[in-house]
Amino acid sequence: MLDARHAFISAYLKGAEAKVVTPDHVDRMAKTSKIRDALAIITDTDIGDYLEEVPARTFDDLDDYLWRYLGKCIAHIEAFKFLPGDVLKISRAYIVR
Repeated sequence: MLDARHAFISAYLKGAEAKVVTPDHVDRMAKTSKIRDALAIITDTDIGDYLEEVPARTFDDLDDYLWRYLGKCIAHIEAFKFLPGDVLKISRAYIVR
């Protein structure tokens, strides 16, 4: 049976789903030819808000900023006081390229 720590992180992540990029976003982004046009499609998401503020001009720029964003998200989650050890292990696996 899951303890309260698992219930908390599960609820936290579920709540964050409301502002993630959806398959519809990806489909619309794939039809654009300019980075800024693609980013405009995801302005209603957390990652879109983040990328709106960065000076990305190339794919490599975006890749770098996406990894930075992922690192910040994981660091935020890992800062939770009662994070279960198995969740920490999984989060660390995500940042290995």
